[in-house]
Amino acid sequence: MNRFFILLALVPGIILEPMIPQVPVSSNTAVIEEEQEQIIDETIVNITETEQDIQKSVSSIVYTNVVYKTPYETYTYATLDEAKENINISILSDSECNLRAIENKNKYACEAEKVLELLNEYRRENGLSEVVHDDTIATAAMHRAVESAYADWNMTAYENGIIKRHIRPNFEKASTILDYYGLTGSYGENYGRYQDSPEEIINDWKASSSHNSLMLGNYTRAGIGVAQDSEGYYYWILLLM
Repeated sequence: MNRFFILLALVPGIILEPMIPQVPVSSNTAVIEEEQEQIIDETIVNITETEQDIQKSVSSIVYTNVVYKTPYETYTYATLDEAKENINISILSDSECNLRAIENKNKYACEAEKVLELLNEYRRENGLSEVVHDDTIATAAMHRAVESAYADWNMTAYENGIIKRHIRPNFEKASTILDYYGLTGSYGENYGRYQDSPEEIINDWKASSSHNSLMLGNYTRAGIGVAQDSEGYYYWILLLM
């Protein structure tokens, strides 16, 4: 079950719309942050934040260079406010997402366990200690997967023109999910959609330098989020702390 996109990344900073708008698919490319690429991949983006980042004054934060991807088209906006004015979609409340997240922890337990198993296998191969399952982080990850799948959501923006952030369907940055679940500390998130299996999402993350770096980062706890959209396509979230 795949959705197929053709994305041409010939010039940094240019995002070309898909040429085949019928059935989108996962891709193995990703943002190369160290080379300051502005081209956002359809399927996988990773974000790392420290507690200090999260506690910055909201009044001092400006979000620009917004990239929003529907299953078939890519839209860019100068600011997050502009994106809010132009995007009108149905979203779930946090309380609704929480209920579905709890349900999904049972529904997708096998998939989540396999992702964690593959992640720890990869960490051991690289001489690193395993990360352990954390139930609260897992609920937060499921919450992020649920809200993204429900809204067919994929948005990133640059905070103060420097740091790329995931933006949630409620137009808040992804780290606000930590506040909702009472989590504090350093935080990293890998996102993916349209991969059909744990093996495929892990391989896609391995193929991206930024996502690979996060999987091999200095974390001790993990939560895996899995959800399916209205057409049955998978959304994957890896939260590490």
